[in-house]
Amino acid sequence: GTQIDRLVAQVDDLLESSRVEAGNIALDPAEVDLAAAARDAAELWRAASPRHAITVTVRSRERVRADAVRLQQVLSNLVSN
Repeated sequence: GTQIDRLVAQVDDLLESSRVEAGNIALDPAEVDLAAAARDAAELWRAASPRHAITVTVRSRERVRADAVRLQQVLSNLVSN
């Protein structure tokens, strides 16, 4: 199931990228805690892949204005790579 889940996620990301490029997606910008979002992405991947040591260090306490769902997708992609 894990390989299939990753492939499905990659296809979903590609489809979403196409929608963004075409202007067919609405963003919902809000204030987001960047460090918490990074920790959440790392935790999701730790649970999905317990054999790998996943460590995320964020030296900023910045809050950013972003679409929380899209930011989580980006961070998840970074951690998974």
